[in-house]
Amino acid sequence: MAFEYQSDLKNSTQIGIYHDSTIMIPYEECNYIAALEVDDSFESSNSISKLKIYESLCAVFHYEGKYGDIERLMIYIYQYWMPNSGYEVVTLPAYAVFSKNHYLEENDSFSLDFHVPIRVV
Repeated sequence: MAFEYQSDLKNSTQIGIYHDSTIMIPYEECNYIAALEVDDSFESSNSISKLKIYESLCAVFHYEGKYGDIERLMIYIYQYWMPNSGYEVVTLPAYAVFSKNHYLEENDSFSLDFHVPIRVV
C-alpha cells in the first residue's frame, strides 16, 4: 500500500465502506470505498479525502472467506438475518474492518468484522 507507506501510516487499520445494500442494488453495482484509519491530526490532500465513521449501534459479523464471499455475507445479513432480527438498518454505511485483506493476500483470503449500523424496530 504505497499511500500508507508514503503517508507514514504503517500498520493502520484497513476498512471497507459499503454505501449500498444488496437488497436494492446488485452486488456488482454497489459502491465501495477502501479506507485506512487515521487520527484526527491527519490532513487530507487533493487526491485523498477524509471521512468520519459516526458512532452507532451496530450488528457485527465476524467472517472469514475468499474473494467473492463478501457478497454472500451481505445477502445473508440483509435478506435473512435482518428481517428476523428485531432490528432495521439506519442510513449510515456498513463497513468492514479487515484483520486480513483478500486484496493483499496471495491466496485471496480475508478475515473481517462486518459492522451494520442498526436500530431497534
